[in-house]
Amino acid sequence: MPEGVQAHAGRSEVNFANVYYSEDCDLDYQLNLQLDGDMLFQSNHSAYPSFRAKWRLSDYPYIQLYQEAPYLNLYYQIEPSESSDILGTVIVIRLLPLSTPMRLPACKLVHGIRG
Repeated sequence: MPEGVQAHAGRSEVNFANVYYSEDCDLDYQLNLQLDGDMLFQSNHSAYPSFRAKWRLSDYPYIQLYQEAPYLNLYYQIEPSESSDILGTVIVIRLLPLSTPMRLPACKLVHGIRG
């Protein structure tokens, strides 16, 4: 590998397999993207019952949530950012819905890692 070049440059499933929480949303819910490709949506709201499906990094910066039955095919755009505060650096990954999903609220999701 040439000097200064990073393999995958943080663009593989291992970098995005995390628990994401709803942000700026009327509902509190979480999306757990697991490293094995499984996905768990968890909500306490009756209009959006919890369910399992699959996920994959389709083509950076897009994550696909999918399932054959019942049908699910959703895309989120990955929006990474970094900020600093008195405690140090925080790497924030936001997932922005690209459509209005039927089985999930159309809200941003966020995961933060303190560096």
